[in-house]
Amino acid sequence: MFSNILVVDDSSRAVHPELGRAITLARLSQGSLHIVDVVRDLTWLGKLFQQGAADAQAKAIQQCQVTLNQLVVQCAQQQVTATAEVLVGTSSQQIFAQAHKLKADLVIRYAKGQHSHSESKLGATAQRLIRWPPCPLWLHRAQHEPIKRIVAAVDATPDDSQHAAINKQILKTASELAGYHQADLKIIYVWTMYGDHLLKHHMPMAEYQRLVDYSRKEHVDNFAKLLTDNQIAAQAGQLLEGDASMIVPRYCSENQVDLLVCGTVARQGVPGLVLGNTVERIMNLVDSSILAMPLAKA
Repeated sequence: MFSNILVVDDSSRAVHPELGRAITLARLSQGSLHIVDVVRDLTWLGKLFQQGAADAQAKAIQQCQVTLNQLVVQCAQQQVTATAEVLVGTSSQQIFAQAHKLKADLVIRYAKGQHSHSESKLGATAQRLIRWPPCPLWLHRAQHEPIKRIVAAVDATPDDSQHAAINKQILKTASELAGYHQADLKIIYVWTMYGDHLLKHHMPMAEYQRLVDYSRKEHVDNFAKLLTDNQIAAQAGQLLEGDASMIVPRYCSENQVDLLVCGTVARQGVPGLVLGNTVERIMNLVDSSILAMPLAKA
C-alpha cells in the first residue's frame, strides 16, 4: 500500500497520534517512515533587530530534534524503521520539497494545527497541500481512531485514463484499509445534471423529467459497472443525488465516517476541473480523516 511515508509532526505537542497511524500503515507494507517537524525561519528583519533571535531559533531546532529522535525510538520498538529531521522554512514549501526529495508515496499530517487561525475544518498548510498534493495525502484526526467506517467517494463517469486510474486506486486502497481494520466500507457517487436549474426553468416539465430520468439511468449504469469492474459488491455502493460539496460532508457526518478516501480533482461541469471548487469545499467541511489521492503524473 504505502512503503515510504513522510510523517509531519508537531513536536511541541504532548501526544503524536499521526505517528501511530503512520506506524500502522508502515507495518502493513513493511515500509519506513521519515518524521519531520518544520520550524519557521526568522525574517531578515527579525535576525537584524531581535537580540538573541538566532540563538532562540537554534534552541528550538535542537528541542525539536530531541523529540523527533524519541519518536524514532518509539518506531524501532514497534519494528518500524524511521529517520527524523527538523526542517526550517515555510511549512507547506518544506513538506513539498521533502516529499519530492524522498520520493514519498504518502504524506501524513494533522488536519489542523493547534494554533491555527483558519475558520474551516482544515488549517492553512493542509489547504495548500490539498491544492497541490505531492503524492497521496492523509490528513489525520485523532478522534477518528480506530477506523471503523470508511467511505470512498468516486467519479463513475471518468472521460480519461488518469481519472479512471484514480477511481481504481481509491477503491483498491479503501478496500485494503477496510479489510485490515475490519471496517465498514461504503462507496458513494454523487451525481447531478449539469445545468439542472437552468434546464428546469426553460424546458417543458415532461421533457425535463425525461432528461432527468435518462441522465439518472446513465449514472446508475456507470456506477454499477465501476463496482463490477473493481469486484466490489453492489450493496457496498450508494448513489446520491445533489450538490456533492454538501452531500458528501453530510453523509460523512450522519454516518459517523472515520476516513474519507477521495481524489483531488473534481469534474463537476467542466471535465478535469482543477481542485478549488467542489473537492476543496468538501474537504473543508468534512470532520473525518481524509486520504486524498492526486492524479498520477502524465
